[in-house]
Amino acid sequence: MKFHISYVRNVDFASLIENFLFTSVATILTIRIFLVLTGYPQLGGSNGLHIAHMLWGGLLMLIAIMLFLAYLNKSSLVWGSILGGIGFGFFIDELGKFLTADNNYFFKPTFALMYGIFLVIYLISKIIEERVKMTPREYMANALDMLKQAYISDFSIKDKKELLHILEKTDQEDPFNTLIKDYVAKYQPTTDKENFIEKIRIFFFTKYKNLIKRPKIQALLITIFVFDSLLGLIVSIYLLGTKSNLYYEIIFAIISGLLVLVGSYFYIKKNRLRALEFFKYSLLVTIFFSDFVLFYQDQLSAIISFFVDLALYLIIRYLIEQELLLSKNRIK
Repeated sequence: MKFHISYVRNVDFASLIENFLFTSVATILTIRIFLVLTGYPQLGGSNGLHIAHMLWGGLLMLIAIMLFLAYLNKSSLVWGSILGGIGFGFFIDELGKFLTADNNYFFKPTFALMYGIFLVIYLISKIIEERVKMTPREYMANALDMLKQAYISDFSIKDKKELLHILEKTDQEDPFNTLIKDYVAKYQPTTDKENFIEKIRIFFFTKYKNLIKRPKIQALLITIFVFDSLLGLIVSIYLLGTKSNLYYEIIFAIISGLLVLVGSYFYIKKNRLRALEFFKYSLLVTIFFSDFVLFYQDQLSAIISFFVDLALYLIIRYLIEQELLLSKNRIK
């Protein structure tokens, strides 16, 4: 039976776009910190040349594109998303120069505009990821792509389990389904390196599973997020007393705090996955709204807040991945 799908979504899209977004934002902040600490040096010497760091961004994005075009390995997508994100960060950091007649790098609304661009990218990615549920044919296309990866390089135990999980969402009567399952049933990982990596992954997952069962650890996790949310609210109220145009910062802090409270409720109800998802939403509100509004007012004072929120987000993202493994019983 013939069929046609114009665009097939990648099941790893969410992870890849997050790599891109957060490496971009982290790159911008790293550049700004470096320039402040070094007194805003200019590459090119005193001969009239100035090598803008936007050019380095273009170079990194070119390398990312070359990785996408030249290699079929799955790892090329991961590294491409990271290098592309760093390159985009270098590129968009000089946005102010191209919006002002005097090439003003310090144009104050620049951070607000960058925030808007990142927010649009994130929202578009969510529309692509969640607006329409992936079809069985799309899952089959991803399964076939994973089979291609098995041909390129040996699968790990994790890869095999992930492939079988994807196949569960395909049309069970699809002839490709039977072919792939037969291949996977006969295939056994042979490389010591991947077995070693898999053992490390299972070791950390087991430690997490044992740790997260402890009521004190659960209480500590809730306390951290509640404290972070309340601290943001307190800072916003303080700034409101000195800068009356920050009322919207309080709105974002309240939204973030409510999401933390909802997450705490689910944690108390022992629904850890749902709780962690609300914690993640809270951090996204803080990162994409509160932190960038704060950057508009005072870039340097917001840097510490952002890196703390970014670190918390990466921790929550890891915990969600482990919780998903736990809920699917993918590790016995």
